[in-house]
Amino acid sequence: MQFVLDALRGIDRLVHSGRGSSEAVLRARIKQRIHQALRAQYDPITRNVLSYLAAELPMGSFKTLHEHVLGRIQRAKVVLAASLERMAYVGASKTRGVCAVTLGDGVILRRALRSARRVNVLAGGPGNPGHALVSALGNRAVWYPDVAARAALQDADLIILSCDVVASDSIVAPAGSELLAELAHNRALPVYVLAQGLQYDPQAGTHMHKLSGSVPNPFVRNVYQAIFEHIDPALVTGIISEFGVHPHAHFLEEVGQNYPWMFIH
Repeated sequence: MQFVLDALRGIDRLVHSGRGSSEAVLRARIKQRIHQALRAQYDPITRNVLSYLAAELPMGSFKTLHEHVLGRIQRAKVVLAASLERMAYVGASKTRGVCAVTLGDGVILRRALRSARRVNVLAGGPGNPGHALVSALGNRAVWYPDVAARAALQDADLIILSCDVVASDSIVAPAGSELLAELAHNRALPVYVLAQGLQYDPQAGTHMHKLSGSVPNPFVRNVYQAIFEHIDPALVTGIISEFGVHPHAHFLEEVGQNYPWMFIH
């Protein structure tokens, strides 16, 4: 999220500093800055927000282009903030008073769990983000090593997970999420995934190599650990987003209705 906000601020400064330039020069600079940001880091939110910014740039005067871009930057910031607030609210409503199981960490995940009676957190060795979540939640959180997933599910009411990308045929989430979803599915426990509509990537197939593989374990030499894995949407009861709680297919429909520019390429 911080990356896309920094990118928007950079484009905002570029537009303001472009006074006196021609419309053609400003257009070229905006497109170049967007291209640089997209190449610097793959992130579906950044991709979608900057696609919105670049979609249908008006032809005409410098003033028209200037006002158009600044207006879209402001609307993008409003949409980002509002969608996060709504997602956190819906998530907190879903977990109120229950025992939830999760893994990983994140601001929205913490806010979505603020009303949970108890949170069983799966976390591996030192450096695993789940330990930070346990500390943040205090005495409501119980730590389970990631090899004890079945034990964490014994008294659970639901599973709630964060994700990185929603694709047309899968959900890309932190490593361990697929196993947790499969175990929950076998026990008839509902599985929910937190995702903004802007985390959907209609061209995810061409980007998946950037969300695969492994990284070196910082604590054990010559050992690598997985970063992401793909969850079958059939294992997910609902995606919690700014649109409410919807199965994967209905979530995609909501994205198409609310963010139509994502499908114009």
